[in-house]
Amino acid sequence: MTDRAGHWVEAFVAGLLRRHDRVWWLDGAAGRSWSGRASLVGWLEDDEPSLTYDATRGEVVEHRGTSSAVVGDDLFAALRSRIGSPGWPRRWFGWAGYASRSDLPALVGGGAPDACWLPAPRWVLVDHVTGIVRPRLFDLDVDDIVVPLDQPTAGFDVTLDADWTVAAYRAAFDEVQDALRAGHTYEVNLTYRHRLLGVAGVESAFQAYRRLRRVNPAPYAGFLHHRGTSLLASSPERFARVGDGLIDTRPVKGTV
Repeated sequence: MTDRAGHWVEAFVAGLLRRHDRVWWLDGAAGRSWSGRASLVGWLEDDEPSLTYDATRGEVVEHRGTSSAVVGDDLFAALRSRIGSPGWPRRWFGWAGYASRSDLPALVGGGAPDACWLPAPRWVLVDHVTGIVRPRLFDLDVDDIVVPLDQPTAGFDVTLDADWTVAAYRAAFDEVQDALRAGHTYEVNLTYRHRLLGVAGVESAFQAYRRLRRVNPAPYAGFLHHRGTSLLASSPERFARVGDGLIDTRPVKGTV
């Protein structure tokens, strides 16, 4: 990866992670003409709110500083009541896992929040074509946040732990085939979880993401850290973009 802006934004995010425990980065370094070649980076100050959802408990939790409080049981209702409301930013970033829909069956208990959403009271836009950096809604000197970084390590000493067996996978595969033949569905993504034992802490997670964006550059990539949980993403797939009365989707197998 020779993108100079990409190296700068890595150093900027690393600096943010030393100051804040809620940081997000939508990584546009490997974007295309149809996906955009800009990165967006933002963070929350201690007194600003974020939301998580625990499907096992059925609780939406609002986090501010060191305190957390249950504010409901419906993630999407909580978001609707906040997005665009007076005193709340219009832009939010985060994830909603399969278990976020309380009316559908889902596998829960993975350890991380089933959903996590952060508002964007401020952000930095980094153009990977021109190298221009544009701070939005704050007056800090962004270069004061940047920290020096070495090249990412080539790998990690980890143990791969799967929560499935070959027999269980074969049984699930046969079940998928039965559903297809019966006409209940036309497509099923058979997925399972792996656990990497040995990668712990925000610094290790961020180093893993720096490595990921080099070995698997993708139009839709990103890193989000929220209170001890890090999400790493690298995907060629856009689920949907809604605008001007149209829905544009680019489904592709190969999401990481």
